[in-house]
Amino acid sequence: MNLTTLKKGFFITFAAYMLIGMHYFQHNSGGSGLHLPFNVIGWIFISALIGIGLWQVTLQGKLVYSRLSLIFIAATLLMLMPLLYADPVVASISYTRLFGLVGGLLFFIALQQLQLNQQQRLILLYLILGAVFVEAVFSLVQYYLLPVNNMVGYQKIANRPYGIFQQPNVSASFLTTGIALALYLLTQTELAEKNKRLFCYVTTFMAVIPVVLLQSRTGYLSLLIAPLLLLPWVCQQLRESDRLKCLAVWLACYFTGILIGAYGLVTAEQAVKSAAYLTDPGARVPIYLHSLAMWLEKPLLGWGYGSFEVAYLHSYSQALNQGLALPGSPENLDHPHNELLYWAIEGGLVALAGIALLVIGFLRIIVKQPLWQALALLGLVLPLVLHSQTEYPFYHSIVHWVVFLTLIWYIASRYGNTKTLEFNYTFLLRTLALLIPLVTGAFMLTTLHTNTLLTQYERSDRSDITPLTKVVNPVAWITRLEFNAMMYRLQIAMYNNDIAELNNYIDWANEISQKTPRANIYINWSRALAKLGQQQAAEQLLQQTIIMYPNNKLVQRFAASQADTTRSQ
Repeated sequence: MNLTTLKKGFFITFAAYMLIGMHYFQHNSGGSGLHLPFNVIGWIFISALIGIGLWQVTLQGKLVYSRLSLIFIAATLLMLMPLLYADPVVASISYTRLFGLVGGLLFFIALQQLQLNQQQRLILLYLILGAVFVEAVFSLVQYYLLPVNNMVGYQKIANRPYGIFQQPNVSASFLTTGIALALYLLTQTELAEKNKRLFCYVTTFMAVIPVVLLQSRTGYLSLLIAPLLLLPWVCQQLRESDRLKCLAVWLACYFTGILIGAYGLVTAEQAVKSAAYLTDPGARVPIYLHSLAMWLEKPLLGWGYGSFEVAYLHSYSQALNQGLALPGSPENLDHPHNELLYWAIEGGLVALAGIALLVIGFLRIIVKQPLWQALALLGLVLPLVLHSQTEYPFYHSIVHWVVFLTLIWYIASRYGNTKTLEFNYTFLLRTLALLIPLVTGAFMLTTLHTNTLLTQYERSDRSDITPLTKVVNPVAWITRLEFNAMMYRLQIAMYNNDIAELNNYIDWANEISQKTPRANIYINWSRALAKLGQQQAAEQLLQQTIIMYPNNKLVQRFAASQADTTRSQ
């Protein structure tokens, strides 16, 4: 296999990310996006891959594109349009998501510039399978070997082996994608390539066990449906090359993994709990019903980018108070656990039109294939697509976004056509090829530094605010940092009866609650009003807080304490 130096650099960077970078662990306070260190590291690698792809354009003097990449560009522009009429107060909340969308587009375009042949494309798929193997091993170590008090903070009592992802469903969709990929790759091996087939068998066996142990409904559906979509075509392909024995071995690994995982649940006395869990729809029913009602209320332009959390909180609490919504939706909901609903609510039909373009562009490639092959290609992406309709994997884990785009690129490159356009603006592209990795790398490394300081502060007694004063890059954590700093200042103001600082907290609480409302902010806001002697305003705010957070124990305790104080007076 002849590769240019630049292409070798791309493969090495991609391999380093899949086999090392994406598994990076650092203690953190949870969350999604850049709040999780492995995502921060991920963007460093992705920016480097984008830079290599842009530099490749300057070397070959032409831009490689396809119908799908043009559709991707058009869809991205459509999905950015709602920014033009978004409320600037909350629009900033959507910026990270939109940066991720644009970053994904650039990564997709970078992949196309390499013009890889089929053998080279398969190397990228095997590297993804390698990442799945590492995560499967990590998950099994968590479940079977880690002690209760372990240095990576794994919750041994719950014992749902999520690997690096810190969330069982996210881990399950990643592993099931690997299982489907392993089955597909069996059809792409030659008779003499025994090591590749062995790798597919072992990875399938290793990945199936933690998927069962994770007790993820989305994971179980993907574990069942994705192989079913692939099996007819795989069977057809292997029969033609007299390799049906390979499929038999894969199926043996698949079912043996299921049996071992099920045995692990039974011996851990979690089988009954698992059955009850699988039949419980949970909070998604009230979330979906009210989210759909919100979209139908403003179907064309939506509620505005960045507004979901605050709009949902006020809309749902009001509907619940009037008996117009089902109870059970969690508080502080910043995503409706369905990607289509999310874009529909915030961006309306404009944003949905962008997603529809992408779906149509992809399906145009799929429908041109024979039926069984088309179903097999859908099976490759099904775990990630299915998960995006029940949660938000692409925000929780950037590697899910990278893997999804790589699979889409692979299918488009393998079964579609590309064209070239002469492109001689080398200075601009080379500047971007250097700046994007450098700027992104600097930003992400300082974000990791901020994560370290914030985690250090939040795991202390919070009496010493010194770690927060050392923050260099607050961007990714700005709300959390503001909350901690304002809480610290409020405590001092309450003790010293500092009127100016109390008013400052009230102004901040009023502003932040329009973007990121939290029950404890409202409680402290009410406390500050009461300290200033504004009892009526404090009581009104408390009543509003009770309506918004009817099941919050902190709110209930505070309301009870206020009632006791009133009675004693």
